Amino acid sequence: MFSSRILAVTVVALIFVGAGCTSAMGTPDAGTPAPSAVQKTPPAALEKPTPPHGPTTAPVEVSYNNVIIKDFAFTPAEITIKKGMAVTWQNQDSAPHVIVSDSGLPGLQSAKLENGGSYTYIFYKVGDWAYHCQIHPNMKGVVKVVE
Repeated sequence: MFSSRILAVTVVALIFVGAGCTSAMGTPDAGTPAPSAVQKTPPAALEKPTPPHGPTTAPVEVSYNNVIIKDFAFTPAEITIKKGMAVTWQNQDSAPHVIVSDSGLPGLQSAKLENGGSYTYIFYKVGDWAYHCQIHPNMKGVVKVVE
């Protein structure tokens, strides 16, 4: 009789102790705060270039070429790439910049790029594509696209 009382007390104690824990399915009880619905973007995700903006008709493997914006200049000021390749402009300047096409190339216009910002464009048309900074018109560059 004594051992059955100890067994009963042990079972009741385990039930009370278990009430404050999660269930077997891993669901928190009412005393556990729910996880936040807001998910923070990991820092590595913020460092990726913006998506390409050129028109697409089929998946294509893209090779990226960088133009650095620093000291109110594009470096290199002239870059030659193959058709279907991308150029990414990265602003390392203290001032904001906006990339715009001089030659009417559709889609070649960035939003305002603050320090650390970037803009990527895939070039699908062969030709010499001049561009400049809309905020600082003396900043000029050319992307030469070849077959």
